[in-house]
Amino acid sequence: MDTKVHKIGNSLGVYIPKKFAEKTGLLKGTPVFLRSIGRKIIIEPQSKKETLHDLLKNVTPLNIRPLIDFGPDVGREVID
Repeated sequence: MDTKVHKIGNSLGVYIPKKFAEKTGLLKGTPVFLRSIGRKIIIEPQSKKETLHDLLKNVTPLNIRPLIDFGPDVGREVID
C-alpha cells in the first residue's frame, strides 16, 4: 500500500491504514518502538513493561539464591 509522509508539528508522520492497525493490534495511544535497518523503518508495538510486583510474583523458595559472605565490611561500606 502506498502512502505519503506528512508534516506533524516539527516531526514527520505516516498514517497507518485501519486494516494494518487491526492486523498488528495497534490502537490510538499504543506505545510503539521505532528502529531503522538501513533505509527501512520498523514500527513495533512495545511489550508491556513488567512492574516490580509482576517480577516478584515469580520469586519462589526454589529460585532464591543463597547469600554469599564476602568477609567483614571495609572502607566506606561500613555503616555505624
